[in-house]
Amino acid sequence: MPAIHIVPEDVRQRAAIHAATCQEWMTRLGSLKGQVESMLNDELVLPQASPAIRDAYEQFTGSLTQAIHGLENFGEAFTSIAKGAEDFDTQVANNFNKK
Repeated sequence: MPAIHIVPEDVRQRAAIHAATCQEWMTRLGSLKGQVESMLNDELVLPQASPAIRDAYEQFTGSLTQAIHGLENFGEAFTSIAKGAEDFDTQVANNFNKK
């Protein structure tokens, strides 16, 4: 069985990177979505194609949003693992200190 080694602070730092990256990507995605909306309203106005493009882009950004939030969920899971390891360590220490 492999050894278990967890450095909670390092895990938290990497989890924070996931959260920051999620925010950055959501901001960029929002900016791109706004640019596409502007383009479809002002520069690429086609009676049939523009609404179809708008709908397809909306579905596309929805899928990306879910994927980006999945990245955030991994960061939260990593943070939970670090906390669980610390709690376990504290519990074991407390059990031995009682005796």
